[in-house]
Amino acid sequence: MPDELQRRSPLSSGLRDRLAKGQGLRLRERSRTIVRYLEGARSLAAALPSIGRSAGDARECLLGIGPDSWLFVAEDGATASRGTDADRFDVALDQSHAWTRLSLSGSNALAVLAKGCVLDLDPQQFPPGACACTGFARMRVVLWLPGEESRYDLLVGRSYALSLWEWLSEAALEFGCEEEKA
Repeated sequence: MPDELQRRSPLSSGLRDRLAKGQGLRLRERSRTIVRYLEGARSLAAALPSIGRSAGDARECLLGIGPDSWLFVAEDGATASRGTDADRFDVALDQSHAWTRLSLSGSNALAVLAKGCVLDLDPQQFPPGACACTGFARMRVVLWLPGEESRYDLLVGRSYALSLWEWLSEAALEFGCEEEKA
């Protein structure tokens, strides 16, 4: 007869250890983000990113979100060096207080995002520099890959920020996730 069966916690399978170590993922709130909606480029239109593309880096970027429409996203303190001066556009609105920016990075970031996004985020279809306005876990988000293959940034309406944070946190549970709130 096999050894006597012993009762054990369903969490004893190593999940707690992975969570404690934060293996695989990092979820971070990027507070103090500047967001400007820009429309109707008066000059330099050829130098601006097309729909679904971004220009810049993780600190400061310009996202092509629609016909003749862009979002300028930057960390507080970054200079507006991407031609985002208000006098170069017909419409330039500061929407910083309307959005919350989160980033998800790590080797399993793509697997977590695939759980809530209908877009094909495979690197062949969504390469570094890609962006999209999309539904994500029944919330409207702006999603982009700023250049690092394993880091995705998400903008979500301020009133949905906590819901998105909790959704991402729960979706990342199987991988373990280090969380950093501002």
